[in-house]
Amino acid sequence: VNAFFVQFEPALYIQFALGVLSLLGFAAVGLKMLYANGRNPNYIIPSILSWFAFGIAFADKGPKGDLEGVLGFVFTALSAITALTLAINTGYLFYKNEYLTRSDKEIELMTDDTVYVNAPV
Repeated sequence: VNAFFVQFEPALYIQFALGVLSLLGFAAVGLKMLYANGRNPNYIIPSILSWFAFGIAFADKGPKGDLEGVLGFVFTALSAITALTLAINTGYLFYKNEYLTRSDKEIELMTDDTVYVNAPV
Protein backbone atom coordinates (compact mmCIF):
# COMPACT_ATOMS: atom_id res chain seq x y z
CA VAL A 1 0.00 0.00 0.00
CA ASN A 2 2.84 2.41 0.82
CA ALA A 3 4.37 1.92 -2.65
CA PHE A 4 1.17 3.28 -4.19
CA PHE A 5 1.17 6.45 -2.07
CA VAL A 6 4.88 7.23 -2.54
CA GLN A 7 4.13 8.73 -5.95
CA PHE A 8 2.00 11.52 -4.44
CA GLU A 9 3.30 14.88 -3.24
CA PRO A 10 2.84 14.46 0.54
CA ALA A 11 4.05 10.85 0.40
CA LEU A 12 5.87 10.89 3.74
CA TYR A 13 2.83 12.11 5.64
CA ILE A 14 0.56 9.54 4.01
CA GLN A 15 3.11 6.81 4.72
CA PHE A 16 3.38 7.97 8.34
CA ALA A 17 -0.42 8.02 8.76
CA LEU A 18 -0.77 4.52 7.29
CA GLY A 19 2.00 3.28 9.56
CA VAL A 20 0.34 4.73 12.64
CA LEU A 21 -2.99 3.18 11.61
CA SER A 22 -1.23 -0.17 11.20
CA LEU A 23 0.31 0.11 14.67
CA LEU A 24 -3.08 1.00 16.13
CA GLY A 25 -4.49 -2.08 14.41
CA PHE A 26 -1.71 -4.24 15.89
CA ALA A 27 -2.43 -2.88 19.36
CA ALA A 28 -6.21 -3.24 19.01
CA VAL A 29 -6.08 -6.84 17.79
CA GLY A 30 -3.46 -7.83 20.38
CA LEU A 31 -5.28 -6.26 23.32
CA LYS A 32 -8.61 -7.70 22.13
CA MET A 33 -7.07 -11.18 22.11
CA LEU A 34 -5.83 -10.67 25.65
CA TYR A 35 -8.70 -8.89 27.36
CA ALA A 36 -11.87 -9.47 25.30
CA ASN A 37 -11.44 -13.06 24.19
CA GLY A 38 -13.69 -14.62 26.80
CA ARG A 39 -12.33 -16.76 29.62
CA ASN A 40 -9.31 -17.97 27.65
CA PRO A 41 -7.00 -15.20 26.46
CA ASN A 42 -4.97 -15.90 23.34
CA TYR A 43 -1.29 -15.29 24.11
CA ILE A 44 0.18 -16.26 20.73
CA ILE A 45 -1.29 -13.53 18.51
CA PRO A 46 -0.24 -10.62 20.79
CA SER A 47 3.24 -12.16 21.12
CA ILE A 48 3.65 -12.33 17.35
CA LEU A 49 2.30 -8.80 16.89
CA SER A 50 4.74 -7.57 19.54
CA TRP A 51 7.57 -9.28 17.68
CA PHE A 52 6.46 -7.58 14.43
CA ALA A 53 6.30 -4.18 16.12
CA PHE A 54 9.80 -4.65 17.60
CA GLY A 55 11.04 -5.59 14.13
CA ILE A 56 9.50 -2.47 12.64
CA ALA A 57 10.96 -0.29 15.39
CA PHE A 58 14.53 -1.58 15.09
CA ALA A 59 14.83 -2.37 11.37
CA ASP A 60 16.89 0.05 9.30
CA LYS A 61 14.77 -0.41 6.18
CA GLY A 62 11.52 -2.17 5.48
CA PRO A 63 8.14 -1.03 6.77
CA LYS A 64 9.44 2.40 7.81
CA GLY A 65 10.46 3.06 4.22
CA ASP A 66 11.66 6.62 3.68
CA LEU A 67 10.64 8.04 7.05
CA GLU A 68 13.53 10.10 8.37
CA GLY A 69 14.03 12.89 10.84
CA VAL A 70 11.20 13.67 13.24
CA LEU A 71 8.64 11.46 11.47
CA GLY A 72 11.03 8.51 11.55
CA PHE A 73 11.82 9.05 15.23
CA VAL A 74 8.14 9.37 16.17
CA PHE A 75 7.20 6.27 14.19
CA THR A 76 10.07 4.29 15.73
CA ALA A 77 8.99 5.41 19.21
CA LEU A 78 5.35 4.47 18.52
CA SER A 79 6.44 1.06 17.22
CA ALA A 80 8.54 0.42 20.31
CA ILE A 81 5.73 1.56 22.63
CA THR A 82 3.24 -0.70 20.83
CA ALA A 83 5.65 -3.64 21.04
CA LEU A 84 6.36 -3.07 24.74
CA THR A 85 2.67 -2.65 25.54
CA LEU A 86 1.78 -5.95 23.89
CA ALA A 87 4.78 -7.80 25.33
CA ILE A 88 4.25 -6.58 28.91
CA ASN A 89 0.50 -7.23 28.88
CA THR A 90 0.96 -10.69 27.38
CA GLY A 91 3.63 -11.62 29.91
CA TYR A 92 1.66 -10.28 32.86
CA LEU A 93 -1.58 -12.01 31.90
CA PHE A 94 0.19 -15.29 31.17
CA TYR A 95 1.95 -15.12 34.53
CA LYS A 96 -1.23 -14.20 36.39
CA ASN A 97 -3.63 -16.61 34.64
CA GLU A 98 -1.46 -19.61 33.84
CA TYR A 99 1.62 -19.67 36.05
CA LEU A 100 0.17 -18.53 39.39
CA THR A 101 -2.98 -20.60 38.95
CA ARG A 102 -0.96 -23.72 38.22
CA SER A 103 1.42 -23.08 41.11
CA ASP A 104 -1.48 -22.71 43.57
CA LYS A 105 -2.95 -26.04 42.41
CA GLU A 106 0.39 -27.80 42.79
CA ILE A 107 0.83 -26.39 46.31
CA GLU A 108 -2.68 -27.50 47.23
CA LEU A 109 -1.99 -31.02 45.99
CA MET A 110 1.27 -31.21 47.94
CA THR A 111 -0.36 -30.10 51.21
CA ASP A 112 -3.52 -32.20 50.85
CA ASP A 113 -3.68 -34.86 53.60
CA THR A 114 -6.71 -36.65 52.20
CA VAL A 115 -6.31 -40.42 52.02
CA TYR A 116 -8.56 -42.27 49.62
CA VAL A 117 -9.74 -45.76 50.55
CA ASN A 118 -8.95 -47.54 47.30
CA ALA A 119 -5.79 -45.59 46.47
CA PRO A 120 -2.57 -47.57 46.19
CA VAL A 121 -0.03 -46.67 48.83
